[in-house]
Amino acid sequence: MTAFPKPSTSKKGGVMGPKLTEEDFLEISDKIGEAMEHNNEVEITVFHQKRIEKISGVITSADSQTGFLQLSANHDSVRININNIVGVD
Repeated sequence: MTAFPKPSTSKKGGVMGPKLTEEDFLEISDKIGEAMEHNNEVEITVFHQKRIEKISGVITSADSQTGFLQLSANHDSVRININNIVGVD
């Protein structure tokens, strides 16, 4: 009887998200806090479903318990997972 190796269970060809440093996280946090304090419009870059997306709007709330940021963009309400944020401008 010939033994065959088990097929790999890892996903091949998947797009890896950007790796952020602690400094990146602090910068993102500072920019979000400043935008909320002054009610400024921001452009948030998120990595979602293996692609980068940019969302512009005004941050209406941030909930650290649920891990979501609420953004008002063009009279629509958008929820963003905080863990998916890779940049704030």
